[in-house]
Amino acid sequence: MISSISQLFLFGYYQTQEKAKAAGVPVPEYSLDRPVKSWIDPNPPAPDEDGLVSYLMVATTRMGCGDTALTGADGKPYLRRYKMTPEEARTLNIPPKGDFPDKAQPKGEWNVPCRPIYTEEELVFGFGGAPIVQKKGQASVAAPAAGQSVDLSGLKVALEEISAKLDILLRK
Repeated sequence: MISSISQLFLFGYYQTQEKAKAAGVPVPEYSLDRPVKSWIDPNPPAPDEDGLVSYLMVATTRMGCGDTALTGADGKPYLRRYKMTPEEARTLNIPPKGDFPDKAQPKGEWNVPCRPIYTEEELVFGFGGAPIVQKKGQASVAAPAAGQSVDLSGLKVALEEISAKLDILLRK
């Protein structure tokens, strides 16, 4: 079974302020001083000795606020713990629709916290390089790494067979 990474999310993801409001979630004014945050934990865990709470997220550039997944020694994406304040965990920071004020860019986006990966699952890169979840031992749909050559001869044969069958079906 292959699943979207969203199957691991512990909290709902709100793409827009309007969707969050429709779900009854309070939407404070957007702040360019904080990363975009499209999820909330209404009841964060107890903070650690530094006053922070931690969440398991897809490891990315920019400390959990990046859009590029990091790869482990096995070449696959992985989950790691990131910390934030309990207040940050409880608060959305979704930009309004349209351009950012003064063309300023956001400071990344917090990834949605995930449940741990089960022993029979693994994270791999899917189409377009996005992390996906699949059952271990399953034929991988992982995208090849940059610069990696891929043998497409089997695909070419299969496509030629399909093309020949379609030609027969279309001529009848």
